[in-house]
Amino acid sequence: MIKYINKIILVLLAGLGLLTTYNLSEAHVISSYLEKEGRKALENEDYTFFMPSRYYNENILADFTHTENDSSFQIKIYEVARIMAYEEGLEVEDGIFLLIEQLSGTPLLYTFDVDFVSDDDLIISYFGKRQLSLPLYATIQGQTERTILLKDDFYDEETDAYLPLTSIRIYENDELSFDIPVLIDFESFVIKNQIISYMETNDEAPNEAFLSVSITPVISPYDTNQIILRNMIIYVSFVILMTFVIYGKRNKRLGRKRATEGLQTDVDKLKEKDKKKR
Repeated sequence: MIKYINKIILVLLAGLGLLTTYNLSEAHVISSYLEKEGRKALENEDYTFFMPSRYYNENILADFTHTENDSSFQIKIYEVARIMAYEEGLEVEDGIFLLIEQLSGTPLLYTFDVDFVSDDDLIISYFGKRQLSLPLYATIQGQTERTILLKDDFYDEETDAYLPLTSIRIYENDELSFDIPVLIDFESFVIKNQIISYMETNDEAPNEAFLSVSITPVISPYDTNQIILRNMIIYVSFVILMTFVIYGKRNKRLGRKRATEGLQTDVDKLKEKDKKKR
């Protein structure tokens, strides 16, 4: 009984290993592809490759170099928008997307804290994250994993207006590393209303650029099947080989064991009976 249980456990472990091999292979292939293409885009200064939203305004809101301490960064802020599906229907959300390219100095931590600050002490906290191994960082909202900073987060009910973004603060290990002054006026945003007007007129989401609305290019799908299949064949071959080695040696050892006293007695009796017959 124990022998069969061990075999079942072995099969389950082998299946789990096969699934893990598939997932790790796929993740590695995709990340390698994105890093390769991302590095090309960075060299060609094609920052739309890293854009997380479908729609953006080609007229960049901010594009400047910030130098502080021994580090230098290129700060890029885009007006972006996305179409979200909710129970009530489709909704267009707009905001900003921040890209930080490290030009020189000590690299930022792989993850760090970012505060978006308004004049009236409105602080919205995100965290920054390095894009693969590239010298490029983007921000993510911790709870929702949202990659754009929504314009509505800066809406002030008392004044019925949007507060401006005036500073971006970067914290590493809970200490302020950089305080980057900016001035983003959300009242000047235009692409959300243009997208809404387009959808009301055409009864569909825009698929081509129009007016101030630009569309991010679709990343070409990468065929991962060949590499994943190769890795899975290697894994299965390894499992078969190890199974043969383990069970082959065990069978040989069992065959070489001395017979027990009772078994040896039965064998001797059979030999005596065989002699009498002869």
